[in-house]
Amino acid sequence: MAKRNDYVYMAVTKDKYELPLFVADSTKELAEMMGLPHKTVSMYMSPVNQNNRKNSGFVKVYIGDLDDDE
Repeated sequence: MAKRNDYVYMAVTKDKYELPLFVADSTKELAEMMGLPHKTVSMYMSPVNQNNRKNSGFVKVYIGDLDDDE
């Protein structure tokens, strides 16, 4: 099962390449890096917004081991 520290949160460019602009371990840290309120980043990272806005500029990326059987 994936753990919280198996993810990174990124602000990316809004084009087809989605190049990373900021990378953080939490949405709170990402908000601080960008000078935005935490609620704003959390809203963009919510599953509802991620499904409705494919190019929101924010992504959650799994970086854990895909072979975790724990």
